[in-house]
Amino acid sequence: MKYLNFLCFLIFTLPLSSYVVDNYVKNHTDDILGEWRTESRESIIEIYRDGGSYSGKIVWTENPNEENGQPKRDVLNPDPGKRNNTFIGTVIMTGFTFDNDETWKDGKIYNILSGKTYNAQVTLEDANTLKMRGYLGTPLFGKTVTWKRK
Repeated sequence: MKYLNFLCFLIFTLPLSSYVVDNYVKNHTDDILGEWRTESRESIIEIYRDGGSYSGKIVWTENPNEENGQPKRDVLNPDPGKRNNTFIGTVIMTGFTFDNDETWKDGKIYNILSGKTYNAQVTLEDANTLKMRGYLGTPLFGKTVTWKRK
């Protein structure tokens, strides 16, 4: 009888737990959307949906122009076709997908100041604090920066 009760319990609660997990994912996947001020406070990145993943682009920077008054360009970009792009509008985050546990993973982060791209993952510490971890190979060997919601 105990086993029958347990079996009935499982039959009725498993669909409920699946609903709870699915509902959680639907309600939290977009939590990273919006504008974020970088740790240095020199730029604002807008994170947006990009098909089935999340990307981010520079929408503001404290010093958008060179000393000659011309807009700063992405001159260190490894793609010669992008080296004339201005800092403002440059996509620096691509391919992030939600992983059910407050982590957006499998993304790439482009450092416009060095021209290098790193693997990355994002976690939310709270609704207004984002932790971006860039790394080569494994997240164990990386660097984490904190962004604050604008």
